Amino acid sequence: MSYFGQVLANLGFRNQKSVDGRLRISQQISLGDYKQYLNNAGGQYNTELIGEGLSTYEGNVIGGSTFTTTDSADVVIRQTYQWHNYFAGKPQKIELTTSRFDKQTNITKRLGYYSSNTTTPFNSTLDGLFFESTDAGIYCKIYRAGTEIFSLEQANWLNQNELTNYDPTDFNFHKIEFLYLGGVIANFWIATEHGMTLIASYEHIGVDHNAFIKSPNQPVRYEMRQTGVGTGEFNQICADVATEGQSSIMGVNNSYNTDGNKLTSLSTNVRYAMLGIRQKAASRNVPLILTGGSILSTTNDDMLLEIFFGGTTVGTPTWGSTPFTNEEHFSSASDIAGGNSQRVHSGGVLIYSAYMQGGDAITNTIQTIRRLGSYIDGQTEEMYICITSLTSNGGGYGAVNWVEFI
Repeated sequence: MSYFGQVLANLGFRNQKSVDGRLRISQQISLGDYKQYLNNAGGQYNTELIGEGLSTYEGNVIGGSTFTTTDSADVVIRQTYQWHNYFAGKPQKIELTTSRFDKQTNITKRLGYYSSNTTTPFNSTLDGLFFESTDAGIYCKIYRAGTEIFSLEQANWLNQNELTNYDPTDFNFHKIEFLYLGGVIANFWIATEHGMTLIASYEHIGVDHNAFIKSPNQPVRYEMRQTGVGTGEFNQICADVATEGQSSIMGVNNSYNTDGNKLTSLSTNVRYAMLGIRQKAASRNVPLILTGGSILSTTNDDMLLEIFFGGTTVGTPTWGSTPFTNEEHFSSASDIAGGNSQRVHSGGVLIYSAYMQGGDAITNTIQTIRRLGSYIDGQTEEMYICITSLTSNGGGYGAVNWVEFI
């Protein structure tokens, strides 16, 4: 280590370099911010419970969710709907907090930035980076499409002299950072009284002809599995995913509209789905973020524009796709047969609304960190652009714009 580097280390600045060797900067872009101090963040996490596995919100106790298992093959998984895109050549940083990560008989606990297959019990084809606790030990692990690439058990972690007070039962702060393009390195850290302590480092240079993970785009995931007789407990608290060294969000712009087909003769105060978009099932690791929408009223009726995550239509939309994109879409003006009643939309989570006067057009730019994602079982989320006529016989055209992050 250089003299200057040694001085920085002595001053407690060993964590001030990112994995690409640059000094860490305060400006970073958060791609996902997950806290549970008010509720269990159910709008951000999809939950899978198998057998008698339970997830219980403990806001006044831990500020998160407690996983419990009591029987063989019980499983609890909480995974973010949205996958987090990786910007080429930029470090990715994942921060995770938890407690009760201690070893327990016949229990496997994981937290990290990873995914699995999409059929129950969701325990194969692991891909990504995570911490793992089993009755055999606590590990830092990397998997590529089901193949274990790296595993380092606690007894072999780096900087053992700084880990004498580490107790996985207590509240702990974990960090994973990696560079997928431009260095191919991954570091695992734990907060100790000495600051951030590096416990494992992996470099994928000259190892084989594959990347070290299949996809650098992954969700945040916490899980606990019962592998035999015993009881388990694991606390999920909060998490954050950020990109470092990137000053703006960059992606591939896409758009879809009703073309020359409009909705007509809408009933008063009935919500109709005008447009819909969703990820292709095979592209669930490609996040989509809505950037704007436009409605043109073709009558003198006042209109309400609303955008929903999820919900259902009375009829079944015909989802189509555009070449060279990772999404599917439908326009109810042309894709749903059976009249207006087949386009009625209900349910869902409202993320945007606006009013417009009859005969006018409205075009808005929408800023939100909430991106279209998917469920643990592979089903993709759907976004609906809906209109409601505030008087009878309303109608109009619509358009939607979004960015894909490959």
